[in-house]
Amino acid sequence: MEQDELERKKFFEHQLEWCKVRDRSLAQIEYKLNEMKQIAIYAIEHILPQEELARLDEQLNELKQEIGLLESQLRSNVH
Repeated sequence: MEQDELERKKFFEHQLEWCKVRDRSLAQIEYKLNEMKQIAIYAIEHILPQEELARLDEQLNELKQEIGLLESQLRSNVH
């Protein structure tokens, strides 16, 4: 019975670590989405020159790519 309890404990420790990793990834995604939201709000609320809009668009695309990478990591670590 001790061996079963030890294995169960290891299993749950592993599950807890897996959840912590996912939680960190999801927090990073949430942070990047909030950044994107702030950029969009800024662009809507201000009259900006074309160069500034292009720079903001580039920032949005970079954040989108970073989020895509984080999402793919989450999918590859399905437990």
